Amino acid sequence: MSGSGLNCNHSLHTPHISIVGYKCFVMRDLRLKDLTNFIMFNCTIMQKYCRLCLSVFAVGMLVFVSSCDKDDEPTKYALSFSDTELTAKESDLTIEIEVTLDKPAPEDVTVKYKLEGSAFDDIRAGAQDEDADYTVEGDYEEIEIKEGETSAKIVLIPFSDEFVEEDETIEISITEVGTENIDFSTTESATVTLGQEDGMAIFIDWPKAGVDGVADMDMIVRIAENDGTLEWNGILTGSAFRGFEANYEFVFIPKTYVGELFDLGYVNTIYGLSYTYYDGTLEKLDFTSTFIEVINGEPEGEAGHQSFEQSYTKANLNKWVGQTYPTIIAQTFVNNNGTFSDISPISVPDASSRSISTSANELVKSKVSKFRVGTNVKHREIPEKFLRVLSKRKK
Repeated sequence: MSGSGLNCNHSLHTPHISIVGYKCFVMRDLRLKDLTNFIMFNCTIMQKYCRLCLSVFAVGMLVFVSSCDKDDEPTKYALSFSDTELTAKESDLTIEIEVTLDKPAPEDVTVKYKLEGSAFDDIRAGAQDEDADYTVEGDYEEIEIKEGETSAKIVLIPFSDEFVEEDETIEISITEVGTENIDFSTTESATVTLGQEDGMAIFIDWPKAGVDGVADMDMIVRIAENDGTLEWNGILTGSAFRGFEANYEFVFIPKTYVGELFDLGYVNTIYGLSYTYYDGTLEKLDFTSTFIEVINGEPEGEAGHQSFEQSYTKANLNKWVGQTYPTIIAQTFVNNNGTFSDISPISVPDASSRSISTSANELVKSKVSKFRVGTNVKHREIPEKFLRVLSKRKK
């Protein structure tokens, strides 16, 4: 052992101290074992200083252990969401939720999370027989922060659909981190509010069942490129109710519903609307079609509504079934990459409400199309906000 002798007359020095006679020696590079042996040996010789030696020994032990604990303590990390409250629309291309570390990752870090909320991803929707609102890009409920990086993103892809809905939520909760010493308790969850996308709402209405008779109408929407040929690619959506209790049909067409979305290769799109007198006893069936743009989840003001009136007779009855009994295109309008225009008047054939030509494919094949001709034809309820519009218009 080496040290420097100081004539200090019982003074104590730190960090490492030995007492020999009346001299103190400051120790450098002293190991714990050496410190213990040295102090105990000197205490045996100098009984009068034993209590003092033991006190110094305890102090040395405390300093030594404390120093070791501090040196060996692992680095702690904090994991959190960059934003805990986000907003998005169904028409957005992606929704990105960023997860961040306060320091670069010491290794590849796997972060597991759980998806909940009133909006359904395609996995949960399939398990619970619901319509999917979005899907996950990449691994389901798992992301990775690469070594040396400080963040990674959960990427969700929302689905456009033909429903007008209230805002929905996507709740993301971190459930597990694959690396120790990472704390995620401070902000372990985030919420995305998924808002209604913009588009065009269309409904037709006719007189309720009464003393003059009853009627049942259907509405079907086809899609084609707006190139003047009107070669329909197929049925896009529609609304049909079998019976005389309901006196309206309703559809919603998002701005995103252009040919390109369905891999048809065009954005300048035209829609063909069929208003079919499916069944009834009315000799004269008066009906109205109304077009209302939906912006940020709300119908536009009354000044922007466009309504068209027309009449069918019993000669126009048509119990259509798919391509076997096709339906006539009664009205058209255009959507050029999200801009609606050119709504035509309603045309009426002399007889029936059939078309002499059919689509090459009676249903556009798409994961977002809910209308199934002859198999899943269903009546679409008008949201309350549109019923108020309809009621006001009829007064």
